[in-house]
Amino acid sequence: LLLIFANRDNPMLSQIMAMIEVDPVAIILSILLFIVSSIFYAGTCTFVGSLVSTAKDASSFIGPAIIMMVFPLYFMQMFMMEPNTIVQIMTYFPFSAPVALMLRSGFGTISTAEFAIGILVVVVSSVVVIRMAVKSFQKNAINFELSAPKVFRKKR
Repeated sequence: LLLIFANRDNPMLSQIMAMIEVDPVAIILSILLFIVSSIFYAGTCTFVGSLVSTAKDASSFIGPAIIMMVFPLYFMQMFMMEPNTIVQIMTYFPFSAPVALMLRSGFGTISTAEFAIGILVVVVSSVVVIRMAVKSFQKNAINFELSAPKVFRKKR
């Protein structure tokens, strides 16, 4: 924005800015998708963290979730064209839906209704994952032993 303001007298910038279309509905849906997706992935990581006792164990379980998250990037060419079955599955599968929805939105191959349905899938998945994480913490938190580092222990 600062560069645009600094170069506002440039005629080429005026032509470029005239070509940019701002769709407030798409912007609001994209911000909503970002927030809900962050909650979903945070809930997933929290759930995995509540099941294991060390970060080393958690990394082996969270790895597949991260791979599923970036999986749509491997099929980027498919997202540029009209959606086929693989793209549709990735659009509505909770782990790949956030990236797939953003790709389809960026390439203009998704309608507002499909985008809203995809966000709804991520919202429902977020609620389920957060509830599972809370239940898991309630049941498993008692099993973990907390020990303070040597620096904080009282000397006798």
